[in-house]
Amino acid sequence: MVADVHPAAQIPARERLIFALDVPDLAAAKRLVTRLADSVAFYKIGLELATSPHYFELLDWLLAQDKKVFTDLKLYDIPATVSAAVRQISKSGASFLTVHGDRAITEAAGQAKGERLRILVVTVLTSVTPSDLTEMGIGL
Repeated sequence: MVADVHPAAQIPARERLIFALDVPDLAAAKRLVTRLADSVAFYKIGLELATSPHYFELLDWLLAQDKKVFTDLKLYDIPATVSAAVRQISKSGASFLTVHGDRAITEAAGQAKGERLRILVVTVLTSVTPSDLTEMGIGL
């Protein structure tokens, strides 16, 4: 599968910074967004907020504030389930979504994403060390 690559020159400068809303709840996220005001146009909502009851409320609120949203969920399941989840996220108005996994998962996500949503594939988490890879049977 060929990645859909966009040169940095095509990305407006205002959208090159993505602020991570790595906070525990909706109120904390809204306080940050309000404080940052027009200085940030793009926000990442990660797994911590995804486990809160207000994930999609926050996503909708950000879009209503004319912000872009990166849903960093690192979806990893069987391809059919990832595909179904990607179809759901694609209806939300998010700009990016992360998936984690092999070629089958990547292809399932790519086929389900619709025209607007971009899929980012996480191959190895940043917390994984070379010794972790060795323990998993992956040679460097």
